[in-house]
Amino acid sequence: IMHDRGFHTITLGCKLNQFDGAAIEGELIRRGFFAEPDRARAGVVVINTCTVTHKADAEARRLVRSVRRQNPECRLLVTGCYAELDAAAVEAIEGVDRVFGNRDKPRLGSILDEMGLIGPAATGDRGCDGSTDLPRALHFGDRTRAFLKIQEGCRLSCSYCIIPTVRGPSRSVATAEIREALAGLVRSGYREVVLTGVNSGDYGLDLDPPTNLTRLLGRLLAECGPTRIRLNSLEPLTVSDEIIALMADEPRLAPHLQVPLQSGSETILRRMRRNYRLDTYLDRLARVRTAVPHAGLGADVIVGFPGETESLFRETYEFVEASPLN
Repeated sequence: IMHDRGFHTITLGCKLNQFDGAAIEGELIRRGFFAEPDRARAGVVVINTCTVTHKADAEARRLVRSVRRQNPECRLLVTGCYAELDAAAVEAIEGVDRVFGNRDKPRLGSILDEMGLIGPAATGDRGCDGSTDLPRALHFGDRTRAFLKIQEGCRLSCSYCIIPTVRGPSRSVATAEIREALAGLVRSGYREVVLTGVNSGDYGLDLDPPTNLTRLLGRLLAECGPTRIRLNSLEPLTVSDEIIALMADEPRLAPHLQVPLQSGSETILRRMRRNYRLDTYLDRLARVRTAVPHAGLGADVIVGFPGETESLFRETYEFVEASPLN
């Protein structure tokens, strides 16, 4: 039996998209829907897509078709980065009822109204992506870990990356908004909050007055009680000595960093238009390992980049093998 007011969301991709998915769920609940764990019985299904690779695009298309086969009567909405990048391709998939990109996520209430799914009294949208406003409600189900967006977009121009196109330029959420949202998550009993963003290390540079990620962390740690805070991916040049020192001194800041490497070949790094060199990357990780010996260190690596030969791949392999990542 299909539940008309039941919703089911499927989120693909990064932690920032996970936050957006929680904001979508929170807004649906706020407007009278309820979470339906079985997508074949949900009256509304929302797919929040990723577009970081062609494989991610193909996975989104496959998922749309699968949901429609399993639930031919549902209202099927598709959003996220793939919908932002190529709405026409998504609209062309048979069975999709509505497509809206990241920039329209704040209009979710109005979109539901336009589709006849809520009454006209449900107005005043303030959504999960807008400029940098945080949503009114977040829903992470029964999980003990929550995500909190502190930053959106990216100012870098890496040759392989579509994210600045689908997420826009780098911009920070106001510190007061982040503190308020964190307080709500702490009151809700979440044991860990992951700070998310496209380029979180850029936090605060665009605010007036400017601030930075270390100062934000200090404020949040002073107010989060026993709740642990975890950082998501930080670009190499933003792994500052101050952040490393804070991680060494503060047990509530998870001893974990994901620092994108992308390539261990200087030749490939230049072709990727990355803004650091390997000696800088190695220095940052060595400083973390010295200050926080038990830290969990991770990296993103792209192999098979256009023009990468076997010998250039070997440079990456040997760099990773000899680095603090190993």
